Order: sequence, then structure tokens, then C-alpha cells
Amino acid sequence: MRKADSAVIGYVQVEPTPVSAKEVYNDVGYWFGRAFWGHGFATEAVLALLAYLDQPGAWPAFANVDLRNTKSMRVLERAGFTRRDHGPTQGRDGFVWYRWLARKPAVVSF
Repeated sequence: MRKADSAVIGYVQVEPTPVSAKEVYNDVGYWFGRAFWGHGFATEAVLALLAYLDQPGAWPAFANVDLRNTKSMRVLERAGFTRRDHGPTQGRDGFVWYRWLARKPAVVSF
């Protein structure tokens, strides 16, 4: 929702996705209506989601972007994602993977 008037302008989501019996990652996705592109809403929403996920021991987050969607790549880069050649699952032609790691280290107790 846009803060100014509570208009629904898009969404951001996260889906925990198992890669193996012991490994999980957060699959991040978002969509915003064309009229709301270029206003920083996607970056703000992704940053808010990552702040929520940034807990000790958090799973890494991944997002994939169509190679033609350079604006979405910039959203992820501004949010702290780094570009990778391959994602956590089988890659798809025409897509590039981005990875984000929690900034807070895992808490280890003995």
C-alpha cells in the first residue's frame, strides 16, 4: 500500500523453499503496477522484507530476474542482493539469480 493514500500498488512476498533435507532458502518475489514504477516503492518494500528476515541464523534469500528487466536488477542490487551466475535450483535460460545473506550472524550456544 502507498503510505499517502493506502492505495494498493503491488506486492512483495517471500516463500521458504527447501533445496534439500537440510537446506532452505527464502525465495523473494515482487510485482508493482506500471504506474508505480520508478518511485522507489519496490526498493522500499524489498528492504522492509529483508529487515524482517534479517534475524540470527536467517536463511539466505534468492530472487531471479528476467535478463531484460534491468530496473528490477537495480532494485535487488540497491537492497543488498549480489548477482550470481546460478541460483539454488536449476537455472532457467534468460534469467539471472541474485542472492542476499542476513547481516546478523547466527547465534551459536555451547
